[in-house]
Amino acid sequence: MATRALLGVIKKRAVSCPAFTGHSIFRHASTLVVAEHEGGVIKPPSLSALAAATCLPDPDSSVAVLLAGSGPSLHQAASHAASSYPSISKVLVADSDKFKNPLAEPWAKLVHLVQQSGGYSHIFAAANSFAKNVMPRAAALLDVSPITDVTGISDSNTFVRPIYAGNALCTVRYTGANPCILTIRSTSFPVPQNSVDSNKASISQVDLSTLEEDLGKSTYISQTSQDDERPDLGNARIVVTGGRALKSAENFKLIEDLAKKLGAAVGATRAAVDAGYVPNDLQVGQTGKIVAPELYMAFGVSGAIQHLAGMRDSKVIVAVNNDADAPIFQVADYGLVGDLFEVIPELLEKLPEKNGIIVPSHGTDRGSIPRMRNSIMDVKFSRMDKEIGGTTCVYWRAGRCNRNPCKFLYRETSSLHVNARSKYCGKKPHSSSNNTSKYNPKKTLVRKREDGSNVVKLSKKSSPSTCKYWTNNNCVYGEQCLDLHSWFHDDGFSTLTKLHQHKKAITEITLLAGSNKLYSGSTDGTVRIWDYHTGQCVKVLNFGTQVNSLISEGLWVFVGLNNAIKALNTETNLEFTLDGPKGRILHMTVGNNILFVGAEDGVIIAWRETSEAKSPFKLVGSLTGHTKSVVCLTVGRKMLYSGSMDQSIKVWDMDTLQCTMTLNERNDVVTSLICWDEFLLSSSSDGTIKIWACMEVGTLNVGIVSLFGMPDEKGKHILFSSCRDNSVRMYALPSGLLYAKKDISSFELGSDGLFFTGDGTGLVSIWKWNELPKMTSN
Repeated sequence: MATRALLGVIKKRAVSCPAFTGHSIFRHASTLVVAEHEGGVIKPPSLSALAAATCLPDPDSSVAVLLAGSGPSLHQAASHAASSYPSISKVLVADSDKFKNPLAEPWAKLVHLVQQSGGYSHIFAAANSFAKNVMPRAAALLDVSPITDVTGISDSNTFVRPIYAGNALCTVRYTGANPCILTIRSTSFPVPQNSVDSNKASISQVDLSTLEEDLGKSTYISQTSQDDERPDLGNARIVVTGGRALKSAENFKLIEDLAKKLGAAVGATRAAVDAGYVPNDLQVGQTGKIVAPELYMAFGVSGAIQHLAGMRDSKVIVAVNNDADAPIFQVADYGLVGDLFEVIPELLEKLPEKNGIIVPSHGTDRGSIPRMRNSIMDVKFSRMDKEIGGTTCVYWRAGRCNRNPCKFLYRETSSLHVNARSKYCGKKPHSSSNNTSKYNPKKTLVRKREDGSNVVKLSKKSSPSTCKYWTNNNCVYGEQCLDLHSWFHDDGFSTLTKLHQHKKAITEITLLAGSNKLYSGSTDGTVRIWDYHTGQCVKVLNFGTQVNSLISEGLWVFVGLNNAIKALNTETNLEFTLDGPKGRILHMTVGNNILFVGAEDGVIIAWRETSEAKSPFKLVGSLTGHTKSVVCLTVGRKMLYSGSMDQSIKVWDMDTLQCTMTLNERNDVVTSLICWDEFLLSSSSDGTIKIWACMEVGTLNVGIVSLFGMPDEKGKHILFSSCRDNSVRMYALPSGLLYAKKDISSFELGSDGLFFTGDGTGLVSIWKWNELPKMTSN
């Protein structure tokens, strides 16, 4: 019966790797990734280092990959990397027999040579035995301090790495000189998938003429590896591990037989390795290999803290041990107290061959664990809801227990059973049903009256946020996670698809009227045309310089570049250039059949469409008055409104092109303007939104709007707007939150409840309202 439960877990466990989008996200300028290759492709740990390199927040960045070795395999790997991973801008190839073997001395001097010629700000490598041998030597040659085992990147100088055998996470700020050398724990960054991109990276040969001939005293002798069909331990999707309880190398063959039937890799504890049961390259733990498979099975493993440091990030952990108090059960999702010499043979008997195992197409997180419980209804063993021990940890009760796992209870003894995985992503690992103050859904606010008395008011819990680990496909806590595992927080809309191909930030998106074509512009210098019904990119327009703004009007699409606007006629496929603006074209809008263009020099230039085929646009005027860049434009009620970095908003008559009013009530850069019915809304870099009411055409009453909000009987948000005409307008507002890895810079409204967003990672998302929002006003 117990074995039947384990069979249920194995068959229902999805073992596909988490998806990683092929597009690149923000990168720091000039980043180098030192990569390994084998069989004509880059090794997965190095691809994880590449994924980490793309997490550095710099929109004008580039990532170079260094490959070294000799022979056809090297050039095949370089060609594959240049064409398959859009985040790579350059592939550096060092073709020499000196790098044919993974010796630390020549590789370290190669990194030093490439850094001297390239001047990179960051150097990444995987935190494996190769990089642990090479990168400290390279750091010594460059006179910098490396940061090892990085699991998270906050910004270009701030990183997260585990300490105390993974029981704590340390945030490190790098303050030294360039380059910042980092080794990346591959289990924390998903391997990017191959992607066919039109912009193939360049391949350059490293000039080795200045490299020293004497590269070190080490001599390569030989390399031995196991010649079997088992997957590599560091990259396997299923790992079967045995401990000292197997008692001998002969008994350890039970683990190898089970792994062969599952198509899994074999792991071992340090005790089993020290006892000579298996070679040390199979050791999992702090001093062995760090693994994070989809399914981790531990047989006869006690759960020492050094071993847990190497496998705690596994998606699902199954443990079999005859000691009910073994620490391994505190981190396991499924546990069986039993004799492994009885359990493993029964599994071998009932398991199908590895080609018969169910392998779903999508990864399974902890949220799917409850759906597996049908397979263990009649099992007479602990499903990790069993109390381990009988005493509550006094340090945990005081909020300062630093043992993980702790042999005492993390709950009061009168409460329900311990859930072994009560840790939360990014939160303190202990939790208790009695410790309600920490996760109280309400906060107490104290407001002081003018007379000195206090008013105590309860407010709702702060808005939830998306789990940053989930966004990188490496949160292992599923439904137990306190943060959202979703890109939005609302029942009113859902995401249809995400369009990945831009290499840098989206600056603007626009929908061509009367068609299914969505245009997206990016700082990568391209405009991509999408069929938003199928999610396919149908065309790429490469302008060779960053696209700063993008709008469409009728049959025309206008692309704002540097010092010029490209006007594209979608019917005739003709392209025209409108010269005149100086600097970047930061925003454009159309009103009264006039194209208004806001430029970096603070001037707004206006063109009107003509009937001439050779010159379809005529310059009609220049609107001057702003002293700094015009960053936003909008039209409404026959007026043009412009916001600038000079902290002012100007109102222009579109018939006379004259400024009729200047609003100087902003304290920082005006970032966006919306003309919505009779209201003008403006946002600023100071984090505020200001609203003006227009009582008649051309007249704005400044500072007269009083706003108030309250929920109705159904909990919907109602906005009350009090105006000087003795009326109060009420608006029912849809509520919710959208999230992205980087700032969402552009919105576009479609038909049939669709809307579109573009963000700083180069991602275009298509959303759909489940019901069309109804905006009512009285």
